[in-house]
Amino acid sequence: RSSAGGGGPRSDPHRAGFTHCLSSKRSEGARFVRMPKADGDAKLLIQSLNKAYAATPTNLKIIDLYVFFAMVTALVQRLVTWE
Repeated sequence: RSSAGGGGPRSDPHRAGFTHCLSSKRSEGARFVRMPKADGDAKLLIQSLNKAYAATPTNLKIIDLYVFFAMVTALVQRLVTWE
C-alpha cells in the first residue's frame, strides 16, 4: 500500500488504532489500548464448544465417554505403578 492513493496509514481503519498505540507517549498520560479480558474470551470459547457439542450425535458422545474412561484408567494405572 502506498500513501499516494489513500492519504497514508491513518486512513486505514485497521491500522489507525495500532498507529495511535505506537505514537502515544508515557509522559502524555496512561493512554493504553484496552485489551479484551481473558475470562470473557474463555467464557465465549466454552459457550461455543458447548453449543457445538450439543449438536453432536449421541453415539459419538458415548464414544467420547469410553475414551475419557480409558484415559482416566491409564492415568490411575500409571500413578499406582509409579512407586
